[in-house]
Amino acid sequence: MERTSYGKGKKKGRTSLVDIVFSWTFSDALNQNLYKDKVPKIPLTFLSATEYMKSFIPSLIEETHGDLFSSLKGISQAPNCEILTYERMGKGLLYQMTFDESHGGRYEPVSGDLIALTDGRPTGIEDLNKPGRFYHIAYVQWSESGQITILSSKSIEIDPGMRNNNVQRLYAVYLINLTTNIRIWKALHSQLEGANLNIIGKVLQSDKLIGKSSHICPSLEHYNTDIYITTNMIRSQNLNESQKEIVLSTVAIRKCHHNHPIKLVWGPPGTGKTKTVASLLFALLKLKTRTLTCAPTNTAVLEVAARLCGIVKDQLQFDAYGLGDIVLFGNNSRMKVDDYWGLPDIFLDYRVDMLEHCLSPLTGWKRNLESMISLLENPREHYLLFNLNAEHEEDNDLMSLEEFAKLNYNNVEQAYLSYKHLEDKGDHVTLEQFVKMRYSYINDQYLSFVDEVHFIKRRFSFICVNLKSDLQTLYSQLPTSLVPFEVAQNICAALNLLEDLGNSLHQNEFIEIPTKNVEEKSNVIQPQVPNVKGEKWGLFAICTGIIQISLKPIIRWLDPVETHIPTKDVAFCFGKLSIKRDECLSILRSLSQSISLPQLERRSQIMDICLKKACLIFCTASGSTKLFTEGMTPIPFIVIDEAAQLTECESTIPLQLPGARHAVLIGDERQLPAMVMSKISDEAGFGRSMFERLVLLGFMKHMLYIQFRMHPSISVFPNREFYEGQLVDGMNVRDSSYSACFLEGKMYSSYSFINIAQGQEQFGHGHSLKNMVEVAAISEIIKGLHKEFLSKRRKLSIGVMSPYKAQVHEIQEKVKQYMESDPSFSVSVRSVDGFQGGEEDIIMISTVRSNGRGNVGFLSNRQRANVALTRARHCLWILGNAETLEKSGSIWRKVVNDAKQRGCFHNANDDKVLLRPLKIPLLERDLADKSKHLNRSVYVL
Repeated sequence: MERTSYGKGKKKGRTSLVDIVFSWTFSDALNQNLYKDKVPKIPLTFLSATEYMKSFIPSLIEETHGDLFSSLKGISQAPNCEILTYERMGKGLLYQMTFDESHGGRYEPVSGDLIALTDGRPTGIEDLNKPGRFYHIAYVQWSESGQITILSSKSIEIDPGMRNNNVQRLYAVYLINLTTNIRIWKALHSQLEGANLNIIGKVLQSDKLIGKSSHICPSLEHYNTDIYITTNMIRSQNLNESQKEIVLSTVAIRKCHHNHPIKLVWGPPGTGKTKTVASLLFALLKLKTRTLTCAPTNTAVLEVAARLCGIVKDQLQFDAYGLGDIVLFGNNSRMKVDDYWGLPDIFLDYRVDMLEHCLSPLTGWKRNLESMISLLENPREHYLLFNLNAEHEEDNDLMSLEEFAKLNYNNVEQAYLSYKHLEDKGDHVTLEQFVKMRYSYINDQYLSFVDEVHFIKRRFSFICVNLKSDLQTLYSQLPTSLVPFEVAQNICAALNLLEDLGNSLHQNEFIEIPTKNVEEKSNVIQPQVPNVKGEKWGLFAICTGIIQISLKPIIRWLDPVETHIPTKDVAFCFGKLSIKRDECLSILRSLSQSISLPQLERRSQIMDICLKKACLIFCTASGSTKLFTEGMTPIPFIVIDEAAQLTECESTIPLQLPGARHAVLIGDERQLPAMVMSKISDEAGFGRSMFERLVLLGFMKHMLYIQFRMHPSISVFPNREFYEGQLVDGMNVRDSSYSACFLEGKMYSSYSFINIAQGQEQFGHGHSLKNMVEVAAISEIIKGLHKEFLSKRRKLSIGVMSPYKAQVHEIQEKVKQYMESDPSFSVSVRSVDGFQGGEEDIIMISTVRSNGRGNVGFLSNRQRANVALTRARHCLWILGNAETLEKSGSIWRKVVNDAKQRGCFHNANDDKVLLRPLKIPLLERDLADKSKHLNRSVYVL
């Protein structure tokens, strides 16, 4: 089989990114320099939108290539599954396949995955290129329940020689997911439905005025009103002056056509960026400004959406009315919205599930509403319709035969007493037994009554449960434009009335009344008859209805005095609840007429209207491609959170949305940018964000300048080094109570550099570095913190970070016993990049590097250092080799010198607690070195 190419993959017309990937040969994919000198540097300014879009394409192709190269190198660890069956679809290269799901979900291909199809599970990259092996790549177009549709790079033809014991084997091995890159590709090639370049055209080159004219537009008088309303709305959010100014100035430009369409909000660490964004979104929601909020990652989107939900739920007039104006969408398996309080209420997939059931013409709200109205109006029809023939089941909530007889036949009890006296039966015969023995017609009538009541109770409960759920779904999941406020009020009133009626029904609040003139004779049993003159009585109902029971003419002898029971009709009613019943019927009929919804029979229609009618929409930046559909309601306002971590080409997706007029970019370009896999594309500037480029062009940033996270001794260095001293410590961090002490000794004060001179860097997992002496020190410190926690039981969160994956792994293994020991004592160990956006009470940084050359590699990155130094709330402890860091000439030399000048520099050997643990890895290292030397000597001999 030919091994020279993945396949041509060419299509007529324009080329797709998948076509390009399919065109790479195996050697192309493994050639790191395939596009060297072919990826031009992305400029700062552009002459046209066309030039702007094209400038990112070479870097995007190289980044895709770099991602594939990386995945092929690690192919032995790649998830895979066995393909059970495959069938070609037509004459093209589309195939439908089924895969094995029986191995505990080892790998389930999803849409957008690039997979390798091979006849065996690869143990290394060499397995993919052996002579006689079947291998090429494919793109997953659709996936569901063990089935996938793929576009293959070439025809699948299993060679007869690839059979083992006459059993054909085919495996799908995960390589990369192309979804985001394909979405960016479409945006750069103007392939998005209804895309507009209104905002893009304004960010091509430098403009001395951009960002500086954020004043209120004088031509729009309503701005004063909007600002007044916004000021009142955000008062409860306790915003500081910088936060409040940003919210108000942003609201002021939402309908202005005079100011620049882009606004930058600069949010350094701990300045309440997420709180500010959530408050802004709450104001835009109240002002009915249709807004898209997006971010680079699912986590960032979920954080701001959860904060907004918290604000909104505190302000709701009804239980959940208004949440339908907010929608979050994305891949549920990746987003894990259930881990965030409040987010399941706004998540699109869950919302569509509920509405699909609620709006069903057969089982939905309309059907249940009509059923309830019918039941309240004429319950007997329901009873007869269902034709209950089963024997009556005992129900403790129902009236007993004894109570029934006493209530409806006032002479029965007197006859019972006479019977006991004349027959001398004593207490051996109960009233209930007496009635069954002497007055079977009363017993028959009772059985008829309780069967009907039992049915009505169950019927009411069944309809009520479904109707209440449907009505709650209507006002909580549909946009307010479809369920006006007055309708929501009526729904809440109906829910309360249904609750009351249900409670009353189960309390058996009914009595007997006559419905026809009763022939009266002396010695005839007279029923107790209430005065019902002027009341409107219906048939037996849940609350006030009437059950018509035709009594057969029966003659019974109650005692020696002959008593005649004439033919009569009686009824049972809940007399004192008639007003509530009528009120409930009235409001339910009103809802039936006032709720007018479009025909939404298909799931796609429901999803479409939720997106079209929502006021606030949350998704990732690349996920916003879902909003480029025909007929989509324009979205004039775009908010991009963590904008400095978003590649500029990806930000072009939401900024091209139909109707987009204004965009607010929130971020901090002095922290880590987007992660870039390829060194070539990184050098070309592919990882640079639009936020950073505009700052480089002199675009004005609106700064959040009060920080509420770091103790002042922690914030002083990053404030001076990264933010020119513009940050101000908040009142909370300046309070004496913020100076928490978790371990004794100056080394464990709020800020310290702990010098570990005897450490040694060495290669760990892969090509990453580790330092086992630093691992031992961190482990011992956490052990001490845990001991203090057990004695004081004070909640504590600890974060341990390192730039190197191998070091992260070693620390995790060493302290894993503490990572799940107690919810109040949390230990998180991650890379520096993984901590961006996070914060903990105590942060420990393991710098790892320990060599005489001062070589610190990518540790020298200033943005990474900024992230590492700004995550701690109360204590920041930096562990490292001071000599190595000082020789590096990097930002870490400044860190060491600053610690020395401030008296925060400590030697680990001076701490008695650390002294012994630090010697253990050194002894292990010496023993390992001696063992190697001995083996080498034996080999020489």
